[in-house]
Amino acid sequence: MPTYFSTRTYEVNGIKLNVAEAGTGETLVFIHGWSNNWQGWTLLAEQLAPHYKLYLLDLPGFGDSDRLEAYSIDLEADIIANFVTKFAPHPRALIGASLGTIITAQTLERYPHLTNRIILLGTIFKQLSLKEAATAYEKILKFADKTEIATKILSGTVKSPLTAYLVEKFLNAYKFNKELVDKYSLPGRSKISGKSYVQLGLSAADFVMEKFLKQATQKILLIYGEADKYVRPEDAQAILETIKSSNITLTIIPKAGHNPAYEQPEKTAAIIRTFLN
Repeated sequence: MPTYFSTRTYEVNGIKLNVAEAGTGETLVFIHGWSNNWQGWTLLAEQLAPHYKLYLLDLPGFGDSDRLEAYSIDLEADIIANFVTKFAPHPRALIGASLGTIITAQTLERYPHLTNRIILLGTIFKQLSLKEAATAYEKILKFADKTEIATKILSGTVKSPLTAYLVEKFLNAYKFNKELVDKYSLPGRSKISGKSYVQLGLSAADFVMEKFLKQATQKILLIYGEADKYVRPEDAQAILETIKSSNITLTIIPKAGHNPAYEQPEKTAAIIRTFLN
């Protein structure tokens, strides 16, 4: 039976936050990535909804949530923490993907009491495999942040279906699937605020995931697709060996790239359920 998602608007910190909900049971809160909205979680959420109550957030500046005057991972973290405290208290875990791993980590760094379990898919480290490309793109973001026109130009590029297909084919995916992109990626891309994309990207660039993982007291699950090009799983393993934390579990999923949640939703859900149980 298909999972039924309902969407609801919550007022948090004076703004309207769009949240999709499904399932019953213990609570899981989902934080999407840089160029998406809650719909990017759909396939994984369908696997988890029979077992948990799911809250899939549209971050401010994304999807159908309100836009802000300015964006940073600190502001996003404050809004997420207040939403969780007021409307989804004591979640079993917070779950983030890609850039959402940084926002999730920042939320738990500022508000460590929110949950004792964290699940991060495609975690972004400072020690990127694509470090030179990331540095170059950061320069583009800094330029785009200087003028409204530059922001609009970059925003139009990011929203373009052609951009979505190219990024998916050459960076994100283990195996390119246009149907998946059309159904679960393009809707989120089409609703991105250019300012949120630029300013959150710049803010996230300063976050050091390695430091957070070393200090965190929560149980943490890191999930990577075996073909992740942003951070190779073997590089993540090497980083974790230097951190030496018994609280962290690393799992690698075959036949998946940067987004195992929608390339391998059943396997990803099974790994998450094992970790939570």
